[in-house]
Amino acid sequence: MDEQQTRTGEAHHAVRRAFEDAVLETMRVARRDAQPASLVVATVMGLAPVSILGGASAVERTVARVLALVRDLTPRGARVELIGGTEIGILLPGADEAMVGSVCRDIELGVELLDREFPNTRLGFAVGIAVGPEPAPGADADLLWRTADRAFRNRATVVQQGVQNLILPGAVTLDEVARRLLETGVATYALEASTLLIGERQWSVPEPPPERSPDGIRELISSGGASVGIWHWWGERGTPDPLALDEVFLAVANAVERVLAVESSERRARRDGLTGLLNREGLSHAMREVHAPYAVGVVDIDHFKQMNDLHGHEAGDRCLQALADLLRHSRASDLVARWGGEELVVIMPGSTATGAAAGLQRLLDQARSTIVIEDTPLSFSAGVAMVESDLLGVLDGIRAADAAMYEAKRRGRGQVVVSAADAR
Repeated sequence: MDEQQTRTGEAHHAVRRAFEDAVLETMRVARRDAQPASLVVATVMGLAPVSILGGASAVERTVARVLALVRDLTPRGARVELIGGTEIGILLPGADEAMVGSVCRDIELGVELLDREFPNTRLGFAVGIAVGPEPAPGADADLLWRTADRAFRNRATVVQQGVQNLILPGAVTLDEVARRLLETGVATYALEASTLLIGERQWSVPEPPPERSPDGIRELISSGGASVGIWHWWGERGTPDPLALDEVFLAVANAVERVLAVESSERRARRDGLTGLLNREGLSHAMREVHAPYAVGVVDIDHFKQMNDLHGHEAGDRCLQALADLLRHSRASDLVARWGGEELVVIMPGSTATGAAAGLQRLLDQARSTIVIEDTPLSFSAGVAMVESDLLGVLDGIRAADAAMYEAKRRGRGQVVVSAADAR
């Protein structure tokens, strides 16, 4: 660190210590006189593009202009100091929550209207507020730090909201969100290309230069501490401010984490809680990717009510889980859903009615020989039908297969019957 940087750092530290002393004294007086007093710690936002396009001096000029504006807009008697690189402390003796809210709104509007060196850069304002005269016992000593921490958390909220406004509207899938994040990152930071890796999925905008190592790699860590992915980038203009980049990558990580949570929640909503199979909604959603012709099987456990009556519902649950495992591991291309009660539906793309019936018969034989619940081999009845055209739809196929399944029950259970319309 050179001599100039050392002097600057010492000056900032001295200002912060003096401001902290003023805060503690003001709060002491507020408690003694039972008068209100408020502290705001505001953080200047949106400085990453300023840093990239104009360097550290542009960041300093922007912060200085915001600081001057804040001083102009705060009431007489307020103390306003730059207490960090981008953090402004505002001490408001005699101000209650209503007055603080009014001052903050004035400042936010003023910052929004400020004529800046980089007009396309949006500046946000995060605030943390502590109001006297009765702070929590023992709070005086760390009041400034707690308020600064609140401001930091609010700052993250501001950045995240910006990412949401820019990226998330209309984007309902992780694929859409990932591509928008990459496109925005490439455009904002003048990158040649970026790649985002989330789990086993990968997106690139545009394709990265062949056989060239990335110029930067960042693991995306959300505010909750979870790692949600890795961002690689090629090429960059200027040297971004590390703190500003930290804010951006935190916002990106939180945006990805939210979409992953929604995606996970939707997956759970489309799954049966007991068996893990698709439920009716899940099957309807998955059928968007399936086109005729395909075979439909309806599978129903034999004597299921008796199993529940004799051995309890836990035994019935084990029956369902065992049959679900058997069906889901049969063919990777099949869709298996719990349709209701002990009735399961199997969608078999590319199968004929006779081929599907033969496959279900093999599974029936396997169940009888390998799955025993309460000393009883697992047995089921099944019906099979074909859907030859997308105009018919899966519900028509399920109805036909269901009728064939009941015919299998009528014939004595433990067998597979092909719908009469599809029997060859």
